[in-house]
Amino acid sequence: MKKIACFLVLLGLLVTGGLGYASMARPVTLAGAGFLGWAVSPYIFLFFLLSRPGPRAHVVMVSLLAITVAVFGMAMILDSLYVHPDAQGGLVFIVAPVWQWGGLLLGGLYRLVAKKMAAGRKGTVDE
Repeated sequence: MKKIACFLVLLGLLVTGGLGYASMARPVTLAGAGFLGWAVSPYIFLFFLLSRPGPRAHVVMVSLLAITVAVFGMAMILDSLYVHPDAQGGLVFIVAPVWQWGGLLLGGLYRLVAKKMAAGRKGTVDE
């Protein structure tokens, strides 16, 4: 599952970066590069999360989170640029990462709480 998640995150990074670069005005400005950096930042953080070792349950949770965030981001960008194009379609490169970071923060909070709960149960009789 981790390999599938890494593949989808890499695909999301390439799709987002490629479509963002293709839709930028020429010559590329520093502001445009900053917006593109903002658009791919969730994928870079997902690579960081996927590279961290941990128990199998945490790896599965992070993999599911990565798959969800990557597929959501790609679907949102492809929908706004190609399926329902309009004049504000480029704003997806600002709005999609906000939603992706929200999902990452909620998933990270869940992982943190689950890790604390697992650490608290290590001394119980149920083990």
